[in-house]
Amino acid sequence: MYNQWKERICDSSQNDRWTVQSILYKGRYSPLQLRGKSPILFPRLSPTISGARILYQSIFQKWTLTSDTCESRKTLNIMKKQRISRHNRRILPLLLKVIRRCRKCKLLGILKRCCPLPSQAFNIIASKSHTGGFKRKHHPMYDIPIGKRARLASEGSCKRVESVNKSLEEDKFINNGTYDAQQQQELFARLVHWYSRPRQVTRFLATLCSFIIPQQLWGATRNRNIFNKWLAQLVRLRRDDELSIQQLMQSMDLYSLPWIASKNTSNPTQYQYNRRRFYLFLRWIVFSILKPILTACFYSTDSEMFRKRILHYRVDVWRRIENLFHSSLHASSSSFQRLHSNVQLISEEESATISQLRLLPKTSGLRKIQIPIQSSFKQKGKTIRLRRNTSNLTNHVLTNIQAIMEFERRKNSLLFASCVLSLDEIYLAWLKLKREWKAAGKPHMYMAAVDISNAFDTIQLGLVTERILSELFQEDEYVILRFCATFRTHQNANPFLTKFEKVVCNDPLEESHFLLLCRNKIANKFRKAIITDQVSRIVLSRETILHVLKQRLMNNIVLFRNGLYHQKQGIPQGMTLSSRIASLYYGHFERHCLSPYLSTTEQEKEVHLSLRLVDDFLYVSSDRKKILQFLQVMNNGSPQYGLCINSNKTRTHLGEETTNEQGLSKQFSRRNVIQLPWCGLLIHCQNLEITVDYSRYFESSIYDTLSCKASESCRETLLHRAQQVFSMKFHAILIDANINSQRTIILNIFQASLLFAIKYFG
Repeated sequence: MYNQWKERICDSSQNDRWTVQSILYKGRYSPLQLRGKSPILFPRLSPTISGARILYQSIFQKWTLTSDTCESRKTLNIMKKQRISRHNRRILPLLLKVIRRCRKCKLLGILKRCCPLPSQAFNIIASKSHTGGFKRKHHPMYDIPIGKRARLASEGSCKRVESVNKSLEEDKFINNGTYDAQQQQELFARLVHWYSRPRQVTRFLATLCSFIIPQQLWGATRNRNIFNKWLAQLVRLRRDDELSIQQLMQSMDLYSLPWIASKNTSNPTQYQYNRRRFYLFLRWIVFSILKPILTACFYSTDSEMFRKRILHYRVDVWRRIENLFHSSLHASSSSFQRLHSNVQLISEEESATISQLRLLPKTSGLRKIQIPIQSSFKQKGKTIRLRRNTSNLTNHVLTNIQAIMEFERRKNSLLFASCVLSLDEIYLAWLKLKREWKAAGKPHMYMAAVDISNAFDTIQLGLVTERILSELFQEDEYVILRFCATFRTHQNANPFLTKFEKVVCNDPLEESHFLLLCRNKIANKFRKAIITDQVSRIVLSRETILHVLKQRLMNNIVLFRNGLYHQKQGIPQGMTLSSRIASLYYGHFERHCLSPYLSTTEQEKEVHLSLRLVDDFLYVSSDRKKILQFLQVMNNGSPQYGLCINSNKTRTHLGEETTNEQGLSKQFSRRNVIQLPWCGLLIHCQNLEITVDYSRYFESSIYDTLSCKASESCRETLLHRAQQVFSMKFHAILIDANINSQRTIILNIFQASLLFAIKYFG
């Protein structure tokens, strides 16, 4: 018997870790429909001793309960007749209590009490019979229309909600579609903040476990308290974190369990046997009760607001968000068009790329991320399989095209205009500006930072495929070579790091001699590394590249809520080449629409610099009129390019004389700043010194920026992550004496050291 238990534990020890990836994007049921559709399987068992025996077999033996309703009675009868020793029969009455309690559990009521919706979610009616004459003040957020109004109890009586709208799909503003794009964006900004707090989710799960599982199964009260603390850690896990059940068992009191305690405590074999039984019991609670309930009642997702923190939305709240987004897809101004043709024919087309649309919450609304479907997808309950796995093939080709686009960008940088894609390029451009500024006698500088609204969704595909991409690729053929770079790291667990990179060469001599290629192109980028040739040679012609990009952009099909939509405007976010194509697109706008107004002659002694990181524009000039012309052009937009700026993110420095002027300069005078934020940097507008912008840490916790797995040493992991942050904050642009003064350099070192100390010791 001991050997059987040992074999089973060895097989299941690999699956005892709770990973956040197992619950992400898996909200299935609506809490309003959970009555009669319990996500837990064992309540379907009969509340008899036979049902308890079946439950015992599913916990401690190899038998498992499935959701298949066609499961034969013969299998259940075999589970009933399995022999259970007299010592192990003491748990059967307790398991019978579990089945009866679970059948009586009112999951919806516990969810409402522990994870209530915010008061802004309802149009509250003040009734004397329920509020005692108390009348709430009107709040503008109460104006969100709901199909059926709810009556809430007053703060003194603490009564629960009597009636909630039956289905959030019946909302008038969703069905009628009377809201314009701006109002929908405001609603999105409100709805994304209706997530349940971690303490509320922890309270819900702890209350549910205390109701279902009797105290006798826990033994001492200390065991239940330890489990609740571990439950709080489970809810607060970040995106890449893991949590092991072995960590939970370390502090548990095994001898206090009445169904597992043995008089012979000196026998180590019996102790290991009892410990494994308790381990299986805890594993059953976590993976058979907590996980199904968590995925049934909540939609867990990551966000841009809180870095790696996981947000848990009630399923009805997330369904409301999806309903509002679904209604925006059918609007006339939407960039997606509904497809009514046969799904099977669409999936068989080689030119079509089908992607799953995922909504990612952010502060101002939602971001649409497209993930290519590997081999199959479900629509209206049917599984549709693709004839070939097009996603892997397309991604492999796109990574090769990405290397070619980077090669052409370095070869002909005028096509990308003032585009910069790394902090090193920003550093070189800013160092040149600082030297010119000092040589000109340090004149007063004016600045403007502008951000494009919906930069990826407003790109005109016809302009990209017909003109812009054809101008980029000049060679008839491109040869891509693959190599491997091995680095030395500071981690004891992983002392070496291996990266597989690609390089494009146009010289036949470099193609045939890898050592010459390493000396000319690879050695400067990969220092202190071992370079290995992978003997992989890929040749792509210009016609092939243009054909692949045109098919990928023009025939992009998105799957959302069992419906297929064709993207007729914009490029998909999440694609490998999205940032490169957007940089090239706005570089084309810069060359044709912006440069004629900002060009200078040789007689004009003007110090100026134009930088752009994808869609974030920065223009610095000693001529104030050029800054106003830049703001005028950007504020007017361009219907040809679909360009419109986000005025809320526009920041300027126009000097003190702004208050005495009218027009455009006075329009942006309210956004006049001394330190201008741009792409994570703070630029001092008077002396052009640069510091780091730490404002993104104000609304999030340092805890949300770290991750730690159960299999790794926490000390080594945190030290390595903190060292990475520490090294990134010490970039040359922050500590170069040609850019910053000694006081600013010391400030940058102090802030980076403080962040390192908070992340490692906090």
